[in-house]
Amino acid sequence: MLRRLNVLVSYGTLGARCAEVLRPDWDVLLDSGAFTNFNAKRDVVTLPAYANFLTEYGRGFWRYMNLDKIGDGDTGRRHFEMLRARGLTPVPVYQRGSPLSELVDMGHASDLVGVGGLATKGRTGKVDFIHAVSAFARARGIRLHLLGSGHFQRLKTVRPFSSDCSDHNDVGRYGNIRIWDPRRRVDVDVRGYASITHPKATPMSLELAQIMKFYGITLAQWRDRDWWSSAPGRRVALLARFHKAECLERLGVKFFIAVGDAEETANVWDEYVAARAA
Repeated sequence: MLRRLNVLVSYGTLGARCAEVLRPDWDVLLDSGAFTNFNAKRDVVTLPAYANFLTEYGRGFWRYMNLDKIGDGDTGRRHFEMLRARGLTPVPVYQRGSPLSELVDMGHASDLVGVGGLATKGRTGKVDFIHAVSAFARARGIRLHLLGSGHFQRLKTVRPFSSDCSDHNDVGRYGNIRIWDPRRRVDVDVRGYASITHPKATPMSLELAQIMKFYGITLAQWRDRDWWSSAPGRRVALLARFHKAECLERLGVKFFIAVGDAEETANVWDEYVAARAA
């Protein structure tokens, strides 16, 4: 079982409330909110505000990412040096498309380097890039954290030091869900087994029956999009990520789960710990 939960919180989403997520049995990775700024096309997170927050609370986090600027390496490097000048230790972020010499420099400056540009949909060559940059870093002893990368087989192959993913939150935002099958060690798309709009399109299978039994889900719940968006459905989505993190931990990958609702995550975590200890 997991002895500690690895969680990711974003300063771009929670701001100063990120400090409320800190728990003695959690390793909390702080995302700077660079992706939030990118999507908003403005500085939702400013460097002075982020630096002040880190000065006060930074030591409580497992690591915290540099406030880089997607598509602007010069700004990212400047922010990194400004934070370091204040005695802070941000994790630099290597952006896809940058020269590999930058990755080497970052590896000299920090014991962990984030790799960005992986979560954006529609970009081609992502898989090849992940394999190439991972091999390059491994040969030079650089530890990588893959930002927004949760594909199990890929993580199993490249074995980064750590990774994070927020796709379990899709159940609340988009009605999508991929649930971890602990027997076969794969993520299973709910819609891949039983269409929500045409529930009889896909017959029951042994694999589906085993997954439902493991998580205590009925077939009616599995096929109900609204149920997955409810508190019981979100609970199952979180439990599934805990079990996936268990498996990745055995492979030497520290897997961080993005937290949407800290209180809900804490309740499900306490339930998981009690069940595994029983």
